[in-house]
Amino acid sequence: MKLYKFIAPALLLGTMFGFSSCNNEEDDIFDGSAAQRLEEYKKQYASDFTSNGGKWLMEYFSNEEERGYAFVVTFNSNGSVKVSGQNIWMDDMFKTDESLWSIIADNGPVLSFNTYNEVLHLFSTPENIVGPNAPINPDTEKDINEQGTGHGGDYEFVILGLSDDGNTMHLTGKKTLHDIYMRKLDSTADDREILGAYSYAEKTTFNVLFPNMFITDMNDGEQYEVSGGVNGIFNMWPKNGDPVVQTVTMCALVGPDGIRFRKPVGIENAENTDSIVVENFVRQSDGKYVCTYNDQNLVLDCIGLGNIFNMTKYVWHIEENAAGGKFAQILSKIATESKSKMKVNFRGFNIEYDATSKKYALNFRRSGSTSPHYMYCEETVVDDGESVKFNVSTTDVNNNGNLLLQRVSSVGDFIQLFNASDFEFEVGSRFAPSRIKMVSKTNPEDYLNVTLQ
Repeated sequence: MKLYKFIAPALLLGTMFGFSSCNNEEDDIFDGSAAQRLEEYKKQYASDFTSNGGKWLMEYFSNEEERGYAFVVTFNSNGSVKVSGQNIWMDDMFKTDESLWSIIADNGPVLSFNTYNEVLHLFSTPENIVGPNAPINPDTEKDINEQGTGHGGDYEFVILGLSDDGNTMHLTGKKTLHDIYMRKLDSTADDREILGAYSYAEKTTFNVLFPNMFITDMNDGEQYEVSGGVNGIFNMWPKNGDPVVQTVTMCALVGPDGIRFRKPVGIENAENTDSIVVENFVRQSDGKYVCTYNDQNLVLDCIGLGNIFNMTKYVWHIEENAAGGKFAQILSKIATESKSKMKVNFRGFNIEYDATSKKYALNFRRSGSTSPHYMYCEETVVDDGESVKFNVSTTDVNNNGNLLLQRVSSVGDFIQLFNASDFEFEVGSRFAPSRIKMVSKTNPEDYLNVTLQ
């Protein structure tokens, strides 16, 4: 992630930068005619685009209904430009193409990609969108014909200005008027690695299995519910409000360091007396997202890892060979004892919900059988939804569970340690936790790894 340290500041709100009409402008520009001033601006912006290697990250939105896309654009002073991309319309494969660019005059300076570029012009070509990700009419389940519009994106952008530090160029689509930001990159940055990080974030940050999230206003405690994110589209409404009337929807670019919405979006509170406005969330070291736009202090988070973990519709598998400390020792004993006394291979445990009994259960998994060996349990979410404590019974069991406890005594040892442990979670993603490390609070060397089945 060290490679992307220069991107993190770029994910802050574009409007926080003090944009100047032109960087390093000279006073005597204004002594000339409008045409002369425009020519000077064109020269200056051309110099800005190509300076220090000419490499920029472009945050691009083609229309109001699609996620944002990241491109790496490298401008050369000879008029050529290389555009690299990696997204679903390229089958998530890294692709780069070279074409021409220029600064043209059109009621102001305009950045024009004026010859066809396979990566960028894909979004402005007025052709029907085809392929496995092509939009489908939900009523007819047939392809939507976009002939004449395509994605509806731009290839020419009005230049609004360069930030005072020279690191952010603010553009707007000439046709769509969408705000487009370009962030200066180090000339040695690797296009493939940068876009690979965006692709990975796009695919792993959010999960359709865990759609529920919250924005908390840390200034007054007001909460707003959030759903979506998997396809770059977010739905947001006040927690105690009316989701039918008060939901706002906005597309976004999800990256390795944060989330940028296509434009600032306001969400009214339940009483319609005040609102929050979000445009950018910056990813924190703990996996949460923070927005400080206009002196706000907003935190985007999941509903709590403990709450995610004990949802009735999911099965979590305790990996038999991925544990530490006392848990690893006991699981090894269970494997040995299962082999000698039951003639089966131990396959770990599942923590699952038994719909028949309407109870959670610890289910012993073994080779050669899919029959459940249930030892029923209770789960308690503690510490503001961040951890879970279990109470597995050795008496409230089904017939297979009872037989197991009689024949494999180390299962009882596991249950005793399991019940005695207060677990906290370590995850790669708070919003899409397909694998969780459950760590004992009293001894971090004692842990279990569980995976979503």
